[in-house]
Amino acid sequence: MADAVPGSLVATSTTTGVHDELRQLLMNTIVWVAGGEVPEGGAPGRPLTEDELNANFDDYSN
Repeated sequence: MADAVPGSLVATSTTTGVHDELRQLLMNTIVWVAGGEVPEGGAPGRPLTEDELNANFDDYSN
C-alpha cells in the first residue's frame, strides 16, 4: 500500500452491510492506518458469529 503523507490523517467508514470483500478491505485498512505492514494475502481475520456480536452489545433498556 502507498505510504501516508507525514502528519496527515487517514480515515475510512462504511454504512453498508459487511461482506467478505468489504470485511477484508476494512481489516487491511485498519492494519495500514495503525502503521502495520499489510501481508500479501491481506490482514488475517474471520467473520464474527451472531453470538459474538451480541455478547458485546451494551444494554440501554433501562
